[in-house]
Amino acid sequence: MNFALLVALLLTASLVHAEPLLQVQGNDTRIVLYSEPCALPAVVNLPHRAEWTARGETFAGCWAINVFGYVVMYFDDRTAAAIPAKLFAVVREV
Repeated sequence: MNFALLVALLLTASLVHAEPLLQVQGNDTRIVLYSEPCALPAVVNLPHRAEWTARGETFAGCWAINVFGYVVMYFDDRTAAAIPAKLFAVVREV
């Protein structure tokens, strides 16, 4: 199944509940992608909320999938990242 289609289905199915959809983690770092809207007022082109936790600190962010299959993210500490979407796993439990 196309990853973008999977994300679209997850977003549609979870509009009522803002639960985590996808995550990637390793080396004391975890990025979680949510279905709810981005809460950073300065970000207009990344529609969904993201959360980045590293070394005990948590940063709010926003995300979208680009046409090249990368999850593009921006966080409130001014960090930007692009990670291949295929590296993210579906969150099964909170």
